[in-house]
Amino acid sequence: MFDHPADTGRAFLLMAPDEGNPPAGLVAQIAAFADELSEAGSFLIVATTTSMWAAAGGYHDGSVLVVGPPDGHELLRKRVAFFVRRPDVLEGLDDQQIEQHAKAAAPDDVMRLADLLIEVARRTPDHLGSEEGRRKFVEEVVHAYLRWEAELGDWFQNRTDAADRLFLLAVAALEGSPAPVVLRAAEDLGGRLGLSRLGISGIESAGIRQLAKTVQAEVRPDTTIHFKRPAYRTAVLDFVLSDRSEHVRRALQRWLADLPSPNHAPKVGTATAVAEVVLDLARRHRDVGFPIAMVAGWKRQERLRDVLVELLTAVALSPEAGGPSVRVVRPCRSRSRFRSVAHRQFCTGG
Repeated sequence: MFDHPADTGRAFLLMAPDEGNPPAGLVAQIAAFADELSEAGSFLIVATTTSMWAAAGGYHDGSVLVVGPPDGHELLRKRVAFFVRRPDVLEGLDDQQIEQHAKAAAPDDVMRLADLLIEVARRTPDHLGSEEGRRKFVEEVVHAYLRWEAELGDWFQNRTDAADRLFLLAVAALEGSPAPVVLRAAEDLGGRLGLSRLGISGIESAGIRQLAKTVQAEVRPDTTIHFKRPAYRTAVLDFVLSDRSEHVRRALQRWLADLPSPNHAPKVGTATAVAEVVLDLARRHRDVGFPIAMVAGWKRQERLRDVLVELLTAVALSPEAGGPSVRVVRPCRSRSRFRSVAHRQFCTGG
């Protein structure tokens, strides 16, 4: 079942399925593999749920550790304190809204909240000593944690201009890229959606800086464009994907796949930016549809091959989007049944 080499001085992590019926003899196979690794000076860690372990006939001795969920607020405090040494920020963790969200959240959401607190703290160099400063700090963190849903709902209701919406999506896909690249991407998306006559970059239209202001972004001195709000890119993509038809979803997939190759000249930097977005989407939505679309668009472009392999490796190793058992990415000649759908699609050229 486990065909990895028993390497020396290594730790192996096996992510067992969280649900369903465990394979017959699973515990015995795990024990045999652990003994094989032990002989080679390595060891095995198995992560599973108590119900799955019991269903598989697992034993309970000194080698089995049952871990319960940590206190959300305490986990939040430790995470933030490790990265931020500012007393004013740490005091802000005791805000009632922050504490309520932390205590009600699952551990992965607590970590997301902590990372947002860290990001907003780094964006806010001024001391939060005043009541107004602390209120704005907490408000921005909470809005970002709630994925800016209320703000985006209002924005789409009030902004019916297609050029604004296209530019918002282009910034979400290519945040950190040069503004002219983002503008061209917005025009290309408009063409794919049947809006080719918008003329976003024409002299009669709003300029890049005006468009950036409209979508809560800014053009920095190096001409790259960034959102002003924390975690806004993620929120925009999630909002659009949940609020639009499957036709729009497929158009977005094809658009992202084609972005690195304007005029058939592959751009590795753009591909890297797109791959980051696609990996994030695959993890959050537990969906390999977007990575598979990248396979179709990039697999025959030699300059993009390394980026594609890195993307598919990350997808395959991801607990959210990878295979249901041991997530090991094999060379294409391997027949391992543990490869992810996306990696298999790339290897077979399907």
